[in-house]
Amino acid sequence: PTLAGRVAVTMTIQESGDVTGVRAVENSTGSDAVAACVVRVISGFHFSPGPVGGSVTYSFPFVFEPSDGAAPTE
Repeated sequence: PTLAGRVAVTMTIQESGDVTGVRAVENSTGSDAVAACVVRVISGFHFSPGPVGGSVTYSFPFVFEPSDGAAPTE
């Protein structure tokens, strides 16, 4: 609940929809385990359909903020 920071990940989405080449290029959380977990989860993604005409490489930030301890309201 106190985790804060950003893990930026680059990944390539193949025409097949498979995700390859996932790596953390920024990690300000102070935890290598958090960055490794994000990379592991993203590596298991599959996009359907995949990009048409070739692979596409993206960079995407995952931003973590501490919980305020409040229960979600509806």
